[in-house]
Amino acid sequence: MKILVVDIGPTSGGVERIVDSIYDRLERDKYHIDFLVYGDMCYHEEKYVKNGNVFKVPKRYCHPIRHYNEVKKFFMIHKDYDVVWIHTRSCSNINAHKFARKYTNARIITHSHAIKPETNGVIHKTIANVLISINQKKLLAYTDYAIGCSKAAYQYMFGAGYKGEGKVIINGIDLDVFRFNYSVRDAVRKEYGIDEDTTVIGHIGRFVPVKNHKFIVDMFSHLIKVHPKTCVMFVGDGAERESVKTYVKKNKLENSVFFVGEISNTEAYYSAFDVFMLPSMFEGLSLVSIEAQAEGLQSYISDDVPEDVIATDYIYRLNLVEGAEKWAEIIANNLKLYKIDRNLSSDKLRKTAFDIDNTVEEIKRIFDIGELCQ
Repeated sequence: MKILVVDIGPTSGGVERIVDSIYDRLERDKYHIDFLVYGDMCYHEEKYVKNGNVFKVPKRYCHPIRHYNEVKKFFMIHKDYDVVWIHTRSCSNINAHKFARKYTNARIITHSHAIKPETNGVIHKTIANVLISINQKKLLAYTDYAIGCSKAAYQYMFGAGYKGEGKVIINGIDLDVFRFNYSVRDAVRKEYGIDEDTTVIGHIGRFVPVKNHKFIVDMFSHLIKVHPKTCVMFVGDGAERESVKTYVKKNKLENSVFFVGEISNTEAYYSAFDVFMLPSMFEGLSLVSIEAQAEGLQSYISDDVPEDVIATDYIYRLNLVEGAEKWAEIIANNLKLYKIDRNLSSDKLRKTAFDIDNTVEEIKRIFDIGELCQ
């Protein structure tokens, strides 16, 4: 079976990581996987080109006309796919849908990963909203199978107007990787000079406005007053990193905040953390929240993160309107009460929707529907 994966990015975001996890578990003798990416870089490109192709076209927001023409040309040439699996955060761009439908006989799977478009600035938001209103009905018509990574992501992308096949499939994680490891915890903390008595507030995510890093800094400025032996670790990279660093210095917290950068072994840092925090303005699901729970972390997320991520009884959804000081108060109180055997957390998620093995089986069944219908 020949499958084309459309629109994954260059860095380790939630979409890229779930696609990569599924890719690693698909049988190479049954599934041939190619990628069509928007831009010059593809996450884990060096791995994907060993068994398939990575095709590139210009990003639409940089070169809209070239993007349109090159996506069209691609599907005019590459007509032999059985499945076109399109990952999207909004229906503002449906060029791949349009031309896959026009030039191929592939089944089009639309996989929704967001609950609103991730755009910055009034002009970009206005353009995106206009395109969404124009394109949503067309996207529904082009889609053969709909997937949402959460109930909210499914509803946002497909709504009540979609009458075709589809379902919600939670992004599962590798529970053999994301499990608490004390020796790894000790090694990471020693690397940064953090002793065992210090409480580490951790965050993993891209430095983009929607992740709301400055809210974490604000919360920390209150928490450190009542819990002096506390620090923050930011794992990830992105356009807002320098701005957040400046904000940390403005609050005179630079000696207690670590900027780790983008890394491949995030599981080690969850083990090093004591608390996980994700005050996002919105999320399609939030893979990192699931990973944090698998490693037994007391987790604090905004209630703009879908409740589908709740896998344990030690995750708290709080309202951003309550403010950073209130979040600090709740975290401080819970630090006194928190008792859990972190070694057991990962196993509690096995054979549930949060297990990557379950996700892979769901995706394979959807791929194989087309084969059964032929």
